[in-house]
Amino acid sequence: MSYLDTIAQKKIGILGLGVSGLACVSFLTKFRIRPFVMEANEQSSGLKAVKSGWPEIKRLDELPLDADLLIVSPGMPNDNPWLVAARASNIEVIGDVELFARINQKPVIAITGSNGKSTVTKLVSEMLQNAGIHGVMGGNIGVPVLNLLASPFDVAVLELSSFQLETTASLKASSACILNVVEDHMDRYQQFDDYVAAKQRIYQGAERLVFNRHDALTFALGSDTTRCSFGMDKPQGNDIGIDGEYIVMNQAVVCRLSDLALFGRHNLLNAMAAIALVAPFDVPVDAIVKTLANFKPLPHRCELLANTGDIRWVDDSKATNVGATVAALNGVAPMCAGKLILIAGGVGKGQDFAPLKPALEAHAAHVITFGQDGHEIAALCDDAIAVASLDEAVATAARLAQAGDCVLLSPACASQDMFRNFEHRGEVFAQLVAEVSYVH
Repeated sequence: MSYLDTIAQKKIGILGLGVSGLACVSFLTKFRIRPFVMEANEQSSGLKAVKSGWPEIKRLDELPLDADLLIVSPGMPNDNPWLVAARASNIEVIGDVELFARINQKPVIAITGSNGKSTVTKLVSEMLQNAGIHGVMGGNIGVPVLNLLASPFDVAVLELSSFQLETTASLKASSACILNVVEDHMDRYQQFDDYVAAKQRIYQGAERLVFNRHDALTFALGSDTTRCSFGMDKPQGNDIGIDGEYIVMNQAVVCRLSDLALFGRHNLLNAMAAIALVAPFDVPVDAIVKTLANFKPLPHRCELLANTGDIRWVDDSKATNVGATVAALNGVAPMCAGKLILIAGGVGKGQDFAPLKPALEAHAAHVITFGQDGHEIAALCDDAIAVASLDEAVATAARLAQAGDCVLLSPACASQDMFRNFEHRGEVFAQLVAEVSYVH
């Protein structure tokens, strides 16, 4: 009996009608499984989408419920009182990734980390594609994992957040990786260790563990599973790293550093992680080199927007935590012939900004701050320039910048104080840069 046959006999609830919740509703109803749904926000577009003709819509205050299984949105933390009450009533609580894991029969490559997840997910997918292997991407990268089951594929490449991993236990990936771990989402977790523990769940049952040997928080502890580390130094044994002008794995040359279209130390690490993740699938070296040579950066991730008047404008709006901005500063600084001007600020999410200070001192000639918690970043510098908006930040950067300089938007913060999301912030930045560039 399949897992779907088993749960067809159970009373199932979908808690939260965002993207993943609606995907769960759609998937289950295709198999004539009719869950009840719950949504805290009565104005939710997801709730409006299912209201017509839906027989069971319950309120969250009805918990604990007469139910066997709750499939919850990743936006709801494990210590939410409703979920605590549900578990106390012996109701199983899982997420859509766990449901996918219990149904899926194909190999999975699973990727998490505080920064770089989407880039590595896309790199892995393109390496598989260039090797003639049908890989599909899903998870935190925008496609709900259950949607992947609608058509055949060879390998599922999943970008997974700590939120998604909290309710995932059965993934058993062919390759699993934690790219890096820095303080993030401290508005959700009571302590940093809880965030680290959520990330570490990706290794459960995995056949090959890929980790960053420069970051102890990514290490897979207490497991005899096959391992491969990546790093910027010369590798030992079967690991991957840098030897002179080459990327080397298993003591063999994979490619030249000059083969990479991406720039920056952080993207070298991303490339090596991707190479290590696809190793079990026998991807030919020429497919790896082709991918690295032709890869186009994802939007808002150290994306070069313009080079007007020999001033480079770089959009790294996706940098929503301190670690991401540190990586961007370290990666972008070598490409600046002149000064590096940083624009940063937004919603700090309770994180400690102190680890940003050494990178600012080493690389940023000017720091321009804005947004709700921009003053905390400004406090790290003696001569930071605080402004009221991104518009004013760009205008200030334009006045300061000279030929050879680089202006980097890498906020180290979330965007919801002034923008819909990091994409919206990046789009506004791109428009402002276009206007400044036109004037110049």
